[in-house]
Amino acid sequence: MSPRWSGRSLLSAAIGFLALSAISTCGSWVARAFGLPIPGPVIGLLALLFLLAIAGRVPNGLRLAAEILIRHLNLFYIPAAVGVAAYASILRTDLLPICVALLPGTWLALVVVATAFRALAPNEPNADDNEGTQ
Repeated sequence: MSPRWSGRSLLSAAIGFLALSAISTCGSWVARAFGLPIPGPVIGLLALLFLLAIAGRVPNGLRLAAEILIRHLNLFYIPAAVGVAAYASILRTDLLPICVALLPGTWLALVVVATAFRALAPNEPNADDNEGTQ
């Protein structure tokens, strides 16, 4: 534990984790209650986005919890690696269909996101355009 963590900030981060867990659980309840094909945590994430937009700020506890999660984001890859190891035989036999499904989908997602970004991002002048104006 780093020295910057006080009892108050630890409590605040714990409340932030509790809030994240609660909103994820509520999203799961909503998905199950209405039979939605969307995962509950995604619904919870959208609800959190809506609540944060209304509040206009991120509460300190939620910010601290998010910082901890982002700092240790690489730990979230461990379950995926275990899954790959556990299903290695299936992956070996079905690698071609998996790649045929994943690669075009990934490229399509990249193209859509890049196109949306270029359409929605504000136009900023290039560094070359500003040469000689100083």
